[in-house]
Parts: sequence; C-alpha cells; structure tokens
Amino acid sequence: MKMLSNFCLFGLLGLLAGCGHVFKNDFGSTGGKELAGQAAAVKTTESFAFEAESAVLVPGGTNTWQVTSVEGASGDQVVRNIGGGFYAEAQQGPAIVWTATLGLSTTYDIWGRVRPNPSGDSIFLEWDGESSEHHWGTGDHDQWVWTKLRTVQAEAAEVYKFTVWARENSIEIDLIVVQTTDAPEPVL
Repeated sequence: MKMLSNFCLFGLLGLLAGCGHVFKNDFGSTGGKELAGQAAAVKTTESFAFEAESAVLVPGGTNTWQVTSVEGASGDQVVRNIGGGFYAEAQQGPAIVWTATLGLSTTYDIWGRVRPNPSGDSIFLEWDGESSEHHWGTGDHDQWVWTKLRTVQAEAAEVYKFTVWARENSIEIDLIVVQTTDAPEPVL
C-alpha cells in the first residue's frame, strides 16, 4: 500500500511538472509579447460612422439631395438625389459634406452604404480636395450595397472634409464609414 501511495505521489508530481512546462510555453515571455502585440493591434483599430442625414446638404446644378424616410435604413432615413441632371465631374452638382477629426496617423478605408437607381448609378467621393468616381451596375439596383469608396492616408488630430457629389439622379446614401484598413467590412 505504501508503495502504491508513493507511486501515486510521484505520478502526481510528474503530472504537475508537465503542466508547468505547458504553462511556460503558453504564457511565457514570448507569448506575453505576442499577446501584447495583439492587444496593441486591437487598440489601433478605429471606426467612424456618419449618417447621411447628419451631413450638410449643399445645392448645386439642377438636382438636389433630400432627406427622406426609408424603412430598413440606419436611423430610418437616407439622403436621396432627386432631379434630372447628370454631372461629368465632381463639384458640378449637389453635395453631401461631412468633417472628421481622425485619431490615428494611418491608412483608412472609406465605405458607403448606397442603393443605386434601377439603371445603375454613380457618384463622386471627394476626400480632402481629391475626388474619385464610383459606379454601380444594374445588378446592384434597388439593393443596399456596401462599397469601398476609397483608401486614404490620414494624420492624427487633423480635420478632414469629405464630400459625396451627385453624378446621376435617384441614388440613395445611407451611411459613410471611415475605418482603419485592418478593420472588417462594415455591417448594418
């Protein structure tokens, strides 16, 4: 019996010694640095959501942006482009304008949640004075779609102005999301 007790005690000590080795590998200094790096990566993710109806609406050309209620939209409101004009370049038609002060010096993706008109649609996005054009085909018409509108480099604590300019009529804008490029695609 005494021999069996000693065997069990040595077996238990051996088992604990083995667990100590596992803990050292899992939670040692290398693991701690990796976990600290992962925590730092989480802290550097930043995301800002801008409701379209919270922007400044600027008239221009023969179209206008109008805030309207839409079931299923974020906040139940969107900004819809109404009128019949077509604009070949940014700054010719009506605009939706936001400003943002970003917290990090890093690269950001700008996403838009839009619903194009039945024949397809397009807009211009201007970020800090530079514009780019975006198109949606007829396959996306009358559906809410997330589209990455642009990737930009920003400096912390600087104020940025960004604008959606009309190109065609009937498109609806629900949300604009500005987030660090390592963040996942936005969802409503």
